[in-house]
Amino acid sequence: MWENGPELDSASAATFARDMKTVALADGALHDRELALINAFEGDLPPGAEPGPIEGEAVCKAYLQSLIMVGLADGQVSEVEYQEILKLAAKVGLDQAAVDAAVIEVKREFLKTFAGVRIFRDAVVAIAKELGLDEAEVDQLT
Repeated sequence: MWENGPELDSASAATFARDMKTVALADGALHDRELALINAFEGDLPPGAEPGPIEGEAVCKAYLQSLIMVGLADGQVSEVEYQEILKLAAKVGLDQAAVDAAVIEVKREFLKTFAGVRIFRDAVVAIAKELGLDEAEVDQLT
């Protein structure tokens, strides 16, 4: 998902990291996978980077995707995480329709990692169902 992502300045990246933490803590618990994702992102920040504005369509899209990835890191985006994502998305001009579309896109990108996997297909389908995708969507992705 990030290979072709936008270049981020340190201020934007610091905002990503701060808001990823906000989503991760929204349900009252910081899960190991959420923390690992945030730590990996923060590892690329220069020391002392201060949060700044999120600007530009590509940066806003990447921002939203990063928030959703954190929400999904523990298996699903909880309702409280979803509401937090909606609030943060609104601050950069993205509405609920954009959030909902991005949730599906992130889930599909996640499942693409299983492309060509046949031996564990039942497990992939189970994961897809947990993510809210149906078997037909899995067939399109794998």
